[in-house]
Amino acid sequence: MDKDLSSNFTMDGHRLFYTSPVNDAELLAVMLEKHDIAAKEKIIEPMPDGEDEFSRPVEVWVPEADYDRAYQLFFGDSEDEL
Repeated sequence: MDKDLSSNFTMDGHRLFYTSPVNDAELLAVMLEKHDIAAKEKIIEPMPDGEDEFSRPVEVWVPEADYDRAYQLFFGDSEDEL
């Protein structure tokens, strides 16, 4: 039986929003929090070969209920909310 691919992008009521280096992930999480979206950061383990601590990939997760609003804030056509 095939596992639903979308389940790889959900965890404990949260949905994977973005993957980026640690500094960018921290900034994104702060910006989401300013819009009352409680983001969680998850470090990808183990660290990929050749990566340093500053380029280490981090996943940013948002509550499933806030995913669409977070997407519109950062990737939508309207830039007036940021």
